[in-house]
Amino acid sequence: GTNPRSSKVRELLANPRCGLMFVDAAGPAYVFASGRMALHPALEERRRRWVDSWALFYPEGPDMGFLPLEFVPDTLQVVSVGDGVPGAAVPEASSWAPPTLARTKDGRWRLVSPQES
Repeated sequence: GTNPRSSKVRELLANPRCGLMFVDAAGPAYVFASGRMALHPALEERRRRWVDSWALFYPEGPDMGFLPLEFVPDTLQVVSVGDGVPGAAVPEASSWAPPTLARTKDGRWRLVSPQES
């Protein structure tokens, strides 16, 4: 979640596309997720998603100073060298591309070729 008055909210209203990266330095490994961030301004949603320990950051609580965010990924890129999942060279493009999963219209995930990602 975030403060509803933050610049982040204005930016997401203008363009909800974003990405999140999770790194395991010991791996070495990472997952990069790209997708859309959904805003949930309805009071009942703010109350439903509220966690009491967040009061330190949002003293007004869910009724005023808190806006829940929901990240909905549509692609995942995965590299885990230690687990044998390295990125791959793409000869046609003279570039490098990690294994990529894409969400289908029915919500399932499929492995896509480097040319599709």
